[in-house]
Amino acid sequence: MVSIIDFGVFRNVRKLARLWLIAACFGLLVPLPSVWGAFPCEDVNNDGVCDPDEKDITAELLDDGYYSTSESIVIPADMQKNLSTKNFDGFVLMAGKNITVNASLTASAKGAPIIFQAQDGTINIGNKSTLRAGEGGFVDIGAQHDVIIGPGVSVYAKQGTLNVLSWEGDVLLMKGSKLYGEYGVDVTTVGQGEVTVYAGSELNSQRGHLGINSGGNTSINGSRLYAEDTSIRTGANLIDFRNNYIAGPPYTDVWVLLSAAGSTVDIRGSRFRNLHTNGLIINAENVMK
Repeated sequence: MVSIIDFGVFRNVRKLARLWLIAACFGLLVPLPSVWGAFPCEDVNNDGVCDPDEKDITAELLDDGYYSTSESIVIPADMQKNLSTKNFDGFVLMAGKNITVNASLTASAKGAPIIFQAQDGTINIGNKSTLRAGEGGFVDIGAQHDVIIGPGVSVYAKQGTLNVLSWEGDVLLMKGSKLYGEYGVDVTTVGQGEVTVYAGSELNSQRGHLGINSGGNTSINGSRLYAEDTSIRTGANLIDFRNNYIAGPPYTDVWVLLSAAGSTVDIRGSRFRNLHTNGLIINAENVMK
């Protein structure tokens, strides 16, 4: 069992509490510094912060790797250690509203997945966090509304697949984020949501398919895409695909499909490596090279 408790922090808190009590006895107004929020919680008031009266779900996550609520879930950045589980079920967070994760989660058991589902809310992963499924396990991140993979965030599924889905919102991969699903990466918006991948990001499926399917426009700029075959499709007007580097495994003929039927695909500045002779297929009325 891995503990996220830093006893040094608690010693400091006890010391501060004693000082506060002494000062109170002499009638001095000395505020006790807040250390609330240094634990994962069920965020009942949905403010993205773990308040002192909200349920600490550390034990559930460490013992079972699982927590489900009709409210929101927050795993804050100010924990002293990150969360790790050897449970074969990995980490499963099921929220009726939002899921906010600002710490790293590691499922170390072979085949253990990481699953986040926000039934009627958003998922926001930030603070340069890392999500890592067990070897052979999958990562499944799905929300009714937006899914935001923050700057410098990495999500790994070694010998597994990685899926990101928004039913009615957008999917955003912020600057320097990374998605790695060795046997497949899929990013999907079901409604009219857009997919936006900011510069310096990477989508990597070393032994599989990379797929991006959006109801709205897709914008991928200044990023690296690595897969045996890549397909990017939009039901809207534009695939903005400028200044990217697209490659695949050595000695493999890479295939790339960019489809915005009746609309525009912009590939200016993008470099394609190891393409099959007919490996770049663009389905659009207007192609900008």
